[in-house]
Amino acid sequence: MKRLIISVVLALSLLIVPVSGALAVSSQDVEVTADPIYVSISNTPTSEALGLVAENSTTWAIGPAPADPLVDAGCTFTVTNDGEVAVNINIQATDFTGGLGWTLASTVGEATVVMKAGKLGDAHTAMIVLTTSSEAFISSLATTSSMKWEFNLQTGTFTDGVLKTNAITLTATAV
Repeated sequence: MKRLIISVVLALSLLIVPVSGALAVSSQDVEVTADPIYVSISNTPTSEALGLVAENSTTWAIGPAPADPLVDAGCTFTVTNDGEVAVNINIQATDFTGGLGWTLASTVGEATVVMKAGKLGDAHTAMIVLTTSSEAFISSLATTSSMKWEFNLQTGTFTDGVLKTNAITLTATAV
């Protein structure tokens, strides 16, 4: 009798627990990998002291006005693509601070200056007028490639003799 009860309980338990459910997989992992696009540039030198600048003059970072169009020896700066993809490089500058400051503009005036940047091969007349907004500068700079570039500062009249400072920013984006 005891055997009969155990056999009936075992048979009922098999009916209650379906066999197919015990062998099914209820979850599955999916491995995801991602290779990030690494964008990186460097620029040398990282600063430039123009020294004394006169009113109503043009001062080049390199010194005397370089060849027109710009050649390798006439460019002070070198930007290098240190990343793993080709990049487009934009450029912008800040207004000058110090004393009464100088404002960047497309024409010179009282406390108003013009900064222009050009890359190797650019004619002086094709140089970009720098503003506080980002502007296209170098297109499709390949990985590990470099591009030489130069800038000039054109002054108007001054309202004080205090040292002025600004910054030029190069920004890279993947092509």
